[in-house]
Amino acid sequence: MNDYDEMNVVDTDPEKSVLPLLSMLFGIPSMVVACCCAIGGFALGATAVILGVVCMSKGIQYKRGFTIAGISTGAIGIVIAVINGILGFILGITGQHDFINMFLQ
Repeated sequence: MNDYDEMNVVDTDPEKSVLPLLSMLFGIPSMVVACCCAIGGFALGATAVILGVVCMSKGIQYKRGFTIAGISTGAIGIVIAVINGILGFILGITGQHDFINMFLQ
């Protein structure tokens, strides 16, 4: 038996490889969706951050870059969604929607 056989080169546990990937796959679209729909972007971003934090707390080292990407892009998506929601609320409450219609014509 050589050293290569004793090393755990590839982690074949499917749970360890799916969660980081899901975190990233929810985080990246959250930034785009948050620009159009604050609620959808917030939901996707929160899901990405939660999945990433679960990966970190379980100590999953496999695909750690995906986990970090999911957490960071999910957090950015949440920030964009909150800003979009606040701006939408302010424009709606003050009746400034005519200002937006000026650009859509």
